[in-house]
Amino acid sequence: MNFRFSGLLVALHFASNATVLTLLSWAGAFAHKAMPTYDRLLLGSMGALSIVLGTTSLKINSLGAFLATNMLTTPSTVLLRFLWEGKRYDLPVLGALSVVVAGVALHTINDKDLQAGWGLPVAFVSVICNAAYQVLQKMRQDSLGVNSAQLLQQISPVVAAGGAVVAAFEATGEGGFLAIHWSPLLVSALALTAVMAVTSNVAAGALIGVTSPVTFQVMGYVKACLLFLASLAWSYAMGGVESMPAWGSVV
Repeated sequence: MNFRFSGLLVALHFASNATVLTLLSWAGAFAHKAMPTYDRLLLGSMGALSIVLGTTSLKINSLGAFLATNMLTTPSTVLLRFLWEGKRYDLPVLGALSVVVAGVALHTINDKDLQAGWGLPVAFVSVICNAAYQVLQKMRQDSLGVNSAQLLQQISPVVAAGGAVVAAFEATGEGGFLAIHWSPLLVSALALTAVMAVTSNVAAGALIGVTSPVTFQVMGYVKACLLFLASLAWSYAMGGVESMPAWGSVV
């Protein structure tokens, strides 16, 4: 469908989050708990920035490069938790993360497209932003005594507003979303992404709240590996061996 309007998607997804969670709160699924305005704005802004940067990274990099650089989120999370909380990890954990960093470095060396232009800087800024957002999310949940649903309900309107600001620049002009044909298939697909986004965000917030950002990222490695293998299979199916990335990147 080539739907490239990331700001509109962020606004749609987090407006859906806010609506669903507010209805659940009214229904008694969880108690509404207000957060200080500063914390709402901080987490909401970080969340919106993290998503927009991640979407931009995916646009200008290949799926393989996007997934590979995203694996640096865990080492970044460990570093930020050490700097902000004094959290220390055992040597086996640090050794495993060293392997991850070495693998991403090897991929970066072999991926010529990633080295060109803004691909690499945007990818790394996206990773740092995402790690900072998850660490702050966990810290605020603990310090304010809120659960994941309460926190997400409070920050979703802020993230949606940030997405709406970006969407305003995507709306007009020849390539704007107001000028495209909104077919029933497109509308249905966007509605499906909203349902998936609500489910994913609630599950991710719950996991970070009961475990830690590092555990959440480690579990996400399984998803990254599956997506990377799927992208390799797709590249081979579409163009044969010649269209696949260099073997150094695969390793």
